Amino acid sequence: MIARWMLSATLFAALCGIAALASERALRAFGRPARSTWAFALACSATWPIIAPLFLRASHISVSVGTPIAVGTVVVMPQTDSWFNLAWLAQLDRAFVICWCIASALLLTQMMLAIRTLHRVQRDAQRTVVDGHVVLIIDSFGPAVLGLVHPTIVIPAWLLELDDALRALVLRHEREHCLARDPGLVWLTVVTTTLLPWNVALWWIAQRLRLAMEVDCDARTLRSDGDRTQYARLLLLIAQRTSSARFVPMLATAPSQLSRRIFAMQSAPVRHPARRAAFAGVIATLAIAAACSPRIASNFTAPAPEVATAEPVTVSGSGANADTSPSDELSMQPATMARGSQGPRYPDALRAAKVGGTVVAMFVVNGDGSADTNTYKVLKSTHAEFTIAVKEALATMRFNPAQRDGTPVRQLLQQVFQFDPSMSTATALTPTPPSMDKPTPMPSGTPFFEFQVERAVTMRAGSLGPKYPKSLKDAKVEGTVLAQFVVDTTGAPEPSTFKVLKSSNPLFDEAVRDALAQMQFIPAMVGGRPVKQLLQQPFLFSLKEPK
Repeated sequence: MIARWMLSATLFAALCGIAALASERALRAFGRPARSTWAFALACSATWPIIAPLFLRASHISVSVGTPIAVGTVVVMPQTDSWFNLAWLAQLDRAFVICWCIASALLLTQMMLAIRTLHRVQRDAQRTVVDGHVVLIIDSFGPAVLGLVHPTIVIPAWLLELDDALRALVLRHEREHCLARDPGLVWLTVVTTTLLPWNVALWWIAQRLRLAMEVDCDARTLRSDGDRTQYARLLLLIAQRTSSARFVPMLATAPSQLSRRIFAMQSAPVRHPARRAAFAGVIATLAIAAACSPRIASNFTAPAPEVATAEPVTVSGSGANADTSPSDELSMQPATMARGSQGPRYPDALRAAKVGGTVVAMFVVNGDGSADTNTYKVLKSTHAEFTIAVKEALATMRFNPAQRDGTPVRQLLQQVFQFDPSMSTATALTPTPPSMDKPTPMPSGTPFFEFQVERAVTMRAGSLGPKYPKSLKDAKVEGTVLAQFVVDTTGAPEPSTFKVLKSSNPLFDEAVRDALAQMQFIPAMVGGRPVKQLLQQPFLFSLKEPK
């Protein structure tokens, strides 16, 4: 959801700005420059919300490998776990994206016009040497610094009329900008605010970076016993005769920043700087911890459903394997198809040919009853056209959301769609919880899911698991394999259905595959008779002795 992501990114930037502000106070207490803290905060605020979904999804996958995900296990994420999980925000996504594009386009146009103007200034300015500095002189621009690769000082012609001492202060200030490569930081603020114009916290950070940059340059300019009062008057004089620019570092800044700069250069040294720095450090640490918290990070992607856990098969380095036991079902009301919701449309060609089939799909049902199409995955399908029909219908299908203690929650649903040639649409078979007496009938030969059986598959006591690969054991390499296979009515795995869903090492895959034929399970039961069940079983390869 774009709106939620934007709100989270703004909050993340605000927390980064608070951390940078506290860090600046700590550095100023010891007379240190502080532009780097704001530059780092700006870079993090602009990049992390964009790249976070990649890292967060990868992290979620790696963690869930060790968690059994038996097909049909209830998977939920309460809506209250997300700060901005507001249903009405989803309706504003399109409007937010349109406004974002328009604002960025306008700012990009402004930036291109500014680049053109700066090139014209460099072209029309007169290059000369003033007080030992190579400068560009133009009538109505400056003092400023132009150029990213080769920064050059630009001064207005009237500056030559000032006293030598005042002109030297101006040139020294701009020279400090050149040495510090401040034009690069200025363009960093321009690019980030142009790409993310809706992030008000990012604009504030950019403004604070410009202020810190000027305060640092003022301090270096006055480092060699400069007259602070004279320098302050010079700033006021130049501010009256020159307007500030967003695209270049300039001695004349905005009036609001000018007063802060004068106050900073006139301030007396801080008493007890260590105490003040320690307090600011605590504030910065708390702000960083809040920015990195899971509550903020979870909003950069769709909230990841949490899996109800059971004990996985553990393969120890000593060769002893722990028995497994199924987990208890969560006490909740599962998601169901809403009354009147239209299922997939039967493909015309297949209906005309009287071709029937089944699609077993997995997807997350949100707390508002909509299906999260980004989580859609086909576990089994008898025809590609049936798969396409289900995917196309998913966006319009509506469900009664799962509830736990009366609160709507997200649930990972594994739904069976039966295509019958005598009907114009597919029939969505409602998953039957294990506690119900009459489970939903499955097509002949199709394995049941865990939520459709009265008793789920469990491993027989004494059944041997995989052997730990000797090369990996000697190298002290641990890992995990998440395998999927069908357990038949005798409790034996069907090797032809074996599939590795996730693995940390190919040698672990081979160990599980080789051991599958010897492994024995207690078959699933429905109505007092054994049935097939599709199982997703994790195998943990650990060098520690099982407890």
